[in-house]
Amino acid sequence: MKVIKFVKFIKSLFSLSFPRRRESHEQHVNVGIPAFAGMTVKNMATKQQILDDFTAAFKARDEAKKRTLSSIKSEILVFEKSPAFAKVAAGKADGSKVDSQKLTEILKSMAKKRRESIEAFEQGNRPELAVKEKEELEIIESYLPEQISEEQVRKVIKEIVETNGYASQDFGRAMGMAMGELKGKADGNIVSKVLKEILGQS
Repeated sequence: MKVIKFVKFIKSLFSLSFPRRRESHEQHVNVGIPAFAGMTVKNMATKQQILDDFTAAFKARDEAKKRTLSSIKSEILVFEKSPAFAKVAAGKADGSKVDSQKLTEILKSMAKKRRESIEAFEQGNRPELAVKEKEELEIIESYLPEQISEEQVRKVIKEIVETNGYASQDFGRAMGMAMGELKGKADGNIVSKVLKEILGQS
C-alpha cells in the first residue's frame, strides 16, 4: 500500500502545471538590409583591409587615399593604446585587432569631423581646403556600411511603433528599439527626428 501511495504521489507531481516565464510584450522588427529592395549589401570594413589598401595606395602614389588611410591607421592606433581597448581585448581570443563594429564607429567619427571642417572652410571662403576635406570624406565613407534612406527609416520606425503600440511618452523605449534594429544602417539623428514626427513630438 505504501508503494502504491508513493507512486500516486510522484504522478501527481508531474501533473502539476508550472507557470511559464513571463515574456516581454515588446516585439522586435527584423529589418536586415537585404529586406530593402534595390540595396547592395556591403560588409563592414576590417583593419586588415585598411592596411592592405594603404599599401596599395602607397605603391600607386595615390596621395589622397594614402593620406586618408594614414589618418585612419592613426585613429586605430590611438584606440588600441587606450584603456577602453585593453578591456575589450581582455575578453577576446584575438585581442590584438579592432573589430569591424568599432572600426565603423571610428570611421563615422572621422566622417563627422570632415563634414564639420568642410562647412567651416566653405563659410571661411577657403575652397581649396574644403576640396581636400571632401576628398578624404569620400574615401572614409567608402569604408562605411551603406545607409538606408529616410523613407526606409520611416517605414521601419512606423512598424515598430504600431507593432508595440508606442505613444509619445514611450519615446525612450521606442528609440532604444529603433536603434537596435537600425544600428549601422541609419544615422541616429535621423532616427530620432523621424521617431519624434511619428510619435507627434515634433
